[in-house]
Amino acid sequence: FTGVLCVVAALQLWAFIQSERALVIPVSAQFAEWPKPPFIAPLELIVEFKNIGKSTAIFDEAAVVIADGLPDNPDFTHGSKVTIIPLAAGGTQTVHSLFGDRVGPAFISALENGQKKFYFFGRIRYRDNYSFGVRKETGFCYLFHPDRPGRPREFVACVNPKYTHAD
Repeated sequence: FTGVLCVVAALQLWAFIQSERALVIPVSAQFAEWPKPPFIAPLELIVEFKNIGKSTAIFDEAAVVIADGLPDNPDFTHGSKVTIIPLAAGGTQTVHSLFGDRVGPAFISALENGQKKFYFFGRIRYRDNYSFGVRKETGFCYLFHPDRPGRPREFVACVNPKYTHAD
């Protein structure tokens, strides 16, 4: 009987810890300025993250990558490292990332008319007061959709579980 009580207590402790953990997700993505001015400049992406958990998230790593297609497995080695300050429970934080120092009118036109795809994906690794040496990770991926009849220009989340996940 004592063994059963120990197992039940351990399960309750595990459930409590899981309910108190931080959980950070991206909630929106957009270009800082669109359409781009008619001169060559970097693209600025804005991503807003929200901690929907109950404890503060302390970030160890954040990376964002742009691509015109998705590799079979995410590769973050060519990404832009971003800094995120600790994010309190229920809080949001906006992150700005600059990409491509030679983005001009031809690139923008190719995006607008659908000749070129624009993906951006990334991951954030963080811990909280209940991590005990194990980091959590959230992966995200978005595809830019230009103006379409009846639909606004927007970033749409990818559905590939190798890219979009929360562990």
